[in-house]
Amino acid sequence: MAQKIKYILLFLIFIFISNSKAQSLNALDAKQGHYNFKLGDSYQKWSSQLELFLDNNSQKSYIFKSSNIPKFYEYTVNRVLLTFYNQKLALITVELEVWDAPTNTNQYTDLDKSLEKFTSLFERYKSMYGNPTENQTNEKSSKITIYWEGKTKYLLSKLNYLGIKKGCKVVIDFGDKLEMSKSLNNH
Repeated sequence: MAQKIKYILLFLIFIFISNSKAQSLNALDAKQGHYNFKLGDSYQKWSSQLELFLDNNSQKSYIFKSSNIPKFYEYTVNRVLLTFYNQKLALITVELEVWDAPTNTNQYTDLDKSLEKFTSLFERYKSMYGNPTENQTNEKSSKITIYWEGKTKYLLSKLNYLGIKKGCKVVIDFGDKLEMSKSLNNH
């Protein structure tokens, strides 16, 4: 019950923040990628470091196989997925290591700590790209989703509560709107 109240409070905070004056999303459209990955990169550029994850004809997702992935801000990265549409990089997905999972059997996920970290990540993005275009809190699925949409690019940040003994998972998607839209329309 206390967790639901925390989600509701967080949702209300996001609604309040979202209703304040919006800042231009030009900085999001100007962003080229994450790490050394740039949207529009050819598959050939990265092929030697990729392992196939999903194959949907003209859209293929790969796990980037490298132990040299830097932290995402101060957070450890679990893996990076690169999605190519017609051999061009269209989506970069960064999955962070699970947050605040208990370390022994008598502990529970520290949801407060995870929400603080997610809010900190949100504030960083907000300072760069302004208020989000959309945000959603879903109590039933225990997910918080925040979305920024520019003219050509989008950023999606998700926090998934995995359970009292499993922690929280954070996934960040940075994508090319046009290429991903074409990809989805081809299926």
